[in-house]
Amino acid sequence: MSEEKTPARLVLTQNEMNAMSSAFTMLCNNSILTFMDMKANKKHPMKMNKERDALEDCALSTYNGLKDNCGETLAEIEKCLAQNPASWKLCTPLREKLNECAVRSKLGELSKS
Repeated sequence: MSEEKTPARLVLTQNEMNAMSSAFTMLCNNSILTFMDMKANKKHPMKMNKERDALEDCALSTYNGLKDNCGETLAEIEKCLAQNPASWKLCTPLREKLNECAVRSKLGELSKS
């Protein structure tokens, strides 16, 4: 009998990333800024493991939190973006609804405050 292994990292599709992008930048802001600052200062990638892991952990917890707490809205955004590839502004009200749900649910780095 073989055990099913859980992947160490979740790989999101482009559609999933686009759908959660506004919430992600809001909920993982500190991790994003720290990682981007290190890249801008040309820190060697092998010396950024801690920061990269923190960013990936925040992205994963944010995505899972959005699915668990705001799943219906997240699915609506994915559908809206897919149906309007040249006019994402039509999905803005759904993004605002998702952001409100994410903040209310204290996802990502908000869970630490």
